[in-house]
Amino acid sequence: SFGIFEIAGKEIQTIVDAPNRDEVFPAYSPDGQSIVFADAKGAGRYAESEIKIWSRKDKVISTVAVDGTFPSVSSDGKAIFFERDRKKIIKVALDTKVETELFPGNTAEQWGKFEVVKPRVSPDQKKVTFTSDKGGRWHVWVSELDTGKLINVADGCEPSFIDEDNLVFVKTKNAKAGSGIFRVNLANNKTELLQDQDGVLGHEYFPTLKNGRLLFSATSEDQHNHETGDYQLFLLDIVAKKTYRLTNDNTGSRWSSFVKLQ
Repeated sequence: SFGIFEIAGKEIQTIVDAPNRDEVFPAYSPDGQSIVFADAKGAGRYAESEIKIWSRKDKVISTVAVDGTFPSVSSDGKAIFFERDRKKIIKVALDTKVETELFPGNTAEQWGKFEVVKPRVSPDQKKVTFTSDKGGRWHVWVSELDTGKLINVADGCEPSFIDEDNLVFVKTKNAKAGSGIFRVNLANNKTELLQDQDGVLGHEYFPTLKNGRLLFSATSEDQHNHETGDYQLFLLDIVAKKTYRLTNDNTGSRWSSFVKLQ
């Protein structure tokens, strides 16, 4: 089963790895003092799961919301965003536990037969990006939360915000070994290749881009499966054009993110 671990130098620390559970999709709070994750009954996409948060200070795990997955923490640390039923994007306030549906809201009829998954909200909380099969399997979408404007950004999946105007995402069409990682500017729609290798470790997925460093997982094309694929962790220094391999095992490491401790 999956658990959550933290790498510091060459040391690997176990955060949570309970028996008979799958702790997946971890994401740090901005100050690095907590981690939100999905506590699931299985690794499959339809597995029942809850949103939980781990505190670095006291090592306590508490439940934030039920019936949810793929969480992230707002840039101000006051709320958590997550996916529910592969149809809705929910915001829950950490102090009150009050939930708000960010998307699709009053446009639900347009999205009823389509999936809305893997959401990430921009730092200013004005946009949300997600993966959907609307427009083709799969496509990266962005919704402007105030105006309701929708942008079909590109073929691909796993998008996340670098800043308010730029996304990093996985492109699966016309990429070596079945996938590559790209950056797109929402203002001018310019797309830039970041990582697309061929060969045994050329199938890149689960990207996070911060301060010129790209964190991602990679495996071979025939190991694509998100639950069982033999993914390894890599770090690319974009400016120096150097790639570092972070894991070398058969544990299938994925869904990584950067931490900044204060």
